[in-house]
Amino acid sequence: MLEAKNPELMYATKQWYGDLSESYIHVSPQTKPNEHSGRAWLGGAFQKDGAEKVFDELSTILYNMGLMTCRWFKFDDLFDELAGEIRAMNGEEGSGRG
Repeated sequence: MLEAKNPELMYATKQWYGDLSESYIHVSPQTKPNEHSGRAWLGGAFQKDGAEKVFDELSTILYNMGLMTCRWFKFDDLFDELAGEIRAMNGEEGSGRG
């Protein structure tokens, strides 16, 4: 639905979902856990690159949930504001940010 009406707001793209699915959902013997810094880790170890990826993925999910929630409850003003934030992050014109 969002892809057909506002494709520029598709924060969770087919490529994003494919990467998520391949790396975390449908693992294979070739999957290397926590390979964010070029080295796979098993167990508790802090990796800055991994933490950044987690926050990026969480923001993708939360932005999409926010857009769906705004549409569902007809919060058009909040939808427009959130859409402007997404457009600004994507570097698009007319984001409404000053």
